[in-house]
Amino acid sequence: APPATGRRAHRSRPAQAGLRRATPPPAPAPRLRTSTSSSADRRIQGAKVWSAIMVKACAAATRPAL
Repeated sequence: APPATGRRAHRSRPAQAGLRRATPPPAPAPRLRTSTSSSADRRIQGAKVWSAIMVKACAAATRPAL
């Protein structure tokens, strides 16, 4: 039992560290330059665009199946 839990812990830790390392770098430069309101607006716009793209992609993927 102890070696299995140790392996799981070792497997999960590097993955989380990789995600944490991969996510931050692109964001801080524009957000720090702009104010909090503009950064929030950009986040909202990005979320809307991303949701629209995902909706279109899902619709295109499901049309042939239906």
